[in-house]
Amino acid sequence: MKLILLQHLSGADGAKEPGDIIEVSDEQAVAFIEKEIAKCKTKKEEKSFFDKIESIKAKQLEKEQAAAAILYEDELKDKKAQLEMKLAEINTTLGIKEVVITEEEFIQMGGVLEDAQDDIPSGTEDVNKEDDK
Repeated sequence: MKLILLQHLSGADGAKEPGDIIEVSDEQAVAFIEKEIAKCKTKKEEKSFFDKIESIKAKQLEKEQAAAAILYEDELKDKKAQLEMKLAEINTTLGIKEVVITEEEFIQMGGVLEDAQDDIPSGTEDVNKEDDK
């Protein structure tokens, strides 16, 4: 989109003075107009620009949300790994030998997650009943 500069602007492609016409992407145009660095070249372009601005902002918001979701997922994976390490340390200290099977490994072994409750080893129910006595 073509804009008229309202302020001095310099960058890799050189310096631009107020009144110079520059070509920028729609995303850059949004930023430049909001920060009053530039304005639309004509009133007609300004009207069409403000018609497009909502969709541009929606796309920017979607990108930001996707990036935030990825960061959050990474943070959760890091916390999970830290907790697993702490659990392993505790188990070692207590002398507990525990085998942890991930959902993926369980499924690869032919297990079905919905049926997991049916696969409780025999004798577990008896132990629980004895505790109640």
